[in-house]
Amino acid sequence: ISESLLLVDDKVIYTPGGNLTTMVAFNKENGTLIWQSESLKDNPSYTSPMIAEWAGKRMIINASQSYLFAIQPDSGNVIWKFDISVFAGGEWRANTQTNTPLFYNGKVFYTSGYDHRCVMVELSEEGDKAYFSWVSDMMDVHHGGVVRLGEYIYGPNWESNRMGRWVCLDWNTGDLQYEAEWEN
Repeated sequence: ISESLLLVDDKVIYTPGGNLTTMVAFNKENGTLIWQSESLKDNPSYTSPMIAEWAGKRMIINASQSYLFAIQPDSGNVIWKFDISVFAGGEWRANTQTNTPLFYNGKVFYTSGYDHRCVMVELSEEGDKAYFSWVSDMMDVHHGGVVRLGEYIYGPNWESNRMGRWVCLDWNTGDLQYEAEWEN
């Protein structure tokens, strides 16, 4: 586990995964359990949770081994989940999720290495459902995450643990803007 904890109001948020829960919240002052979410019956990932707001609702967004999901920060209720395991590719079909999701304007972008295709999901107007928007095999960031500047996503792709290229994708369509060699 390499998750960074998230502080939300009076809570410390952690994503242990497993059969009993997916995410838990502890009181930041004394460590008592405030809530535990229902279990998505999935293994944890290496990602860190993030807080986002859409449709007037705050949500904690994270990834487990197989799902992108959102949790209501006050109650621990699962708001939505989206199966990202179907986008695993390559020889291993690895679902080793490593990067914190990226949220902007009602959309959630997710990428992970080992030939796992990146995916964009769009939230419903109410923020209670996530729908497929686009997928690309041009960006599969192994570690380190991505950045959004304007309407573009920047990050590397993964060819091996030491090889890859710099990539820029259009935020709304996933269209490749450029792919450039790393300079060593």
